[in-house]
Amino acid sequence: MQTLVPLLASSHLPHLQRLLLKSNAITDEGVAHLCASPPAPSLLHLDLSHNQIGDAGMASLAAALEGGRLAVLDALQVEENAASAAAEKEVNLMWERVNKPYHDKIQEKRARQGQRR
Repeated sequence: MQTLVPLLASSHLPHLQRLLLKSNAITDEGVAHLCASPPAPSLLHLDLSHNQIGDAGMASLAAALEGGRLAVLDALQVEENAASAAAEKEVNLMWERVNKPYHDKIQEKRARQGQRR
């Protein structure tokens, strides 16, 4: 993650949509950097499974979701980390709660566009 932090902080990835970091020894600190990074709001798919993320990292993810930093995620994987089952469940519930209205709007828009054709 130490080599990824400067890249995430740079302006080279403003429209990054997929970030697959499965099995990369990501820690709570790495998650905090990721959630605060410039590309975070454009991410559609984030895979943080099989890392070393604890409850503090899951709390960072939940806060980023609730704060709108990860509002357009279509897919989020956080399984098989060091966090408690309760912390992992909280992140998944927050993702569903925060992102469902966004994705419902997208589907409604697509349905209206389909009806116009």
